[in-house]
Amino acid sequence: MPTGTNTDLKSGKQLAAFLIVALTMIEMFTIPRAYFVLGSIVSTSVMAFVAYLVVGDLFSKLKFSGLRIAIGAATAVLLYGIFFLGNLAVMNLNLPGIQATNEQTIYGLFSNVPLPLLVIVLALDAIGFEYYFRGNLQQQFSNKIGVGAVFLVAVIDAAIHISTLNPLFPATVIIADSVWGLNYYFTKDLYSNIVSHFVWDLLIFVVFPIH
Repeated sequence: MPTGTNTDLKSGKQLAAFLIVALTMIEMFTIPRAYFVLGSIVSTSVMAFVAYLVVGDLFSKLKFSGLRIAIGAATAVLLYGIFFLGNLAVMNLNLPGIQATNEQTIYGLFSNVPLPLLVIVLALDAIGFEYYFRGNLQQQFSNKIGVGAVFLVAVIDAAIHISTLNPLFPATVIIADSVWGLNYYFTKDLYSNIVSHFVWDLLIFVVFPIH
């Protein structure tokens, strides 16, 4: 098959994958809050499945190590610190369009969710988002625009989060995706990214919520 045809097919698969992921994310954010957890499970599972279909099994190509866990945990703690300071700014600087109620709305999505189920949801969140947005989408853009792919993917993800109608969502996504994107760009290590994303989720939603 000619190279040009292969490229067209690959581009078509990527576009279809993106549309599927974006639509499931919008569905997750716009359905009634009572169904958010179910919507999250569906959306993040779809992300992982779609990424697998498009780029294959990335995990079999990586070596698991304690160092990668440490890097992921350290990145998560650093990111938590950034959000802790950001929360102080939200509380004390009265930033236009961003209020404490925006933050409460985010935490309200997980209210009354049993801890075991919440941990599963957060684990799927880390795997799905990192597999698709870093392991697939960022890698595709990196081949063309280098480190700029980190921030392009962050903007794309944040744009989808606009559907939440909560300004804190896209703002936090820009920051978090940039940190995880830079880590993946320089390490090419999906494991540490997933560990970072999962530990950060646990810190901010379970262990030390920021209010």
